[in-house]
Amino acid sequence: MRITSCLLLPAALFCAALCLSSCASRRSVDLPPEIRETRGLTIGVVLGRVCRPEMKIEGLPAGGTGPTDTYPNVFGRRDERYWGSRHPIVLSDRRKLEGYLQRGDTKIFREIQNQIAQELSSEGFSAVLIERRVDRDNLSPFEAPGDGYAEQDYRGFASGENLDALLVVDCRRYGVYCHYTGYYHQDFTDAAAVLQGEMIGSGTNRILWRSGEIRVRNPISCRCNEPGDFPCIDAAIRNAAREAASSLVHDLLEPAPGAGPE
Repeated sequence: MRITSCLLLPAALFCAALCLSSCASRRSVDLPPEIRETRGLTIGVVLGRVCRPEMKIEGLPAGGTGPTDTYPNVFGRRDERYWGSRHPIVLSDRRKLEGYLQRGDTKIFREIQNQIAQELSSEGFSAVLIERRVDRDNLSPFEAPGDGYAEQDYRGFASGENLDALLVVDCRRYGVYCHYTGYYHQDFTDAAAVLQGEMIGSGTNRILWRSGEIRVRNPISCRCNEPGDFPCIDAAIRNAAREAASSLVHDLLEPAPGAGPE
């Protein structure tokens, strides 16, 4: 799928903007104002790291996850696989919830990839969806001539698409935080997603932009130890991922706070 724009960025302006890129550390890098304001690049939007949904336990003492015994119907949640074994209550809750979430539809990251491409298109860029994911472990190291370059060599990736830049979207966290007051009572629940993005010049391997971690954590009225609430949690973490995707595009297109007029 290709989403195009009629805007073109002159080659000289594009090359000048590349020179404003910052060093290849993991710190944030603002998009050069020439690119942000002209918005004429052809950008390939690609997924990097994706996440399995997970449950994070909060609120319990550091010493453990709760009492266990050989009678799960009293000291634990019923779980046929572990029936009759020593079985912590809270770990049973996590096993059931994560199992439900991980059996579900896994297309959310393709959805947010498409969302990011559409939002870039609406802002005047030419966006190209790249179906193949970036596996950094399979990319060659890049021998940079100086600062401001990616550590891996992206120049051959999607070479047939005539891209000016590649926008790699990584998932850092996707799932739910479950807070317990005591071992038996689940208190409050937050749906969460953390994304990070990086834009690299396709011909130069320079870093044009890098976000910090884009964090979304929303309180929801669902319980992690109630199977009837699992669909509610699933829907909420998907919405958190969509919200993080929009925030990622906003981070890309908006100047850093305090940057002043350009």
